[in-house]
Amino acid sequence: MLWSQNKKSVVSTNQSVVGMLLAKEMGARSLVAKSDFLLVTDQVTGEYHANDPQMAAYLGYVQILKGSFAVFELVHVPREQNARADLLTKLASSGKGGR
Repeated sequence: MLWSQNKKSVVSTNQSVVGMLLAKEMGARSLVAKSDFLLVTDQVTGEYHANDPQMAAYLGYVQILKGSFAVFELVHVPREQNARADLLTKLASSGKGGR
């Protein structure tokens, strides 16, 4: 189960990175991101540490990307309230986002 949890964390963080890169590319100066994965939200905000080396590397990259925005906020939302964000993330990560 621990492996599964770590894999889910990495996937969720990877989706967050894709969204942040798209916002940066579009010239956004502030970003409010939403995640339905509480563990990832708590790791990005610094409430929890990432013990997994791959997750720690992703979080380091997220911290660098956060510096690209004058304002960055990551908000946890329940999964049932995050369907639109999931759809946008899937679209962005598919490479079919209109480029």
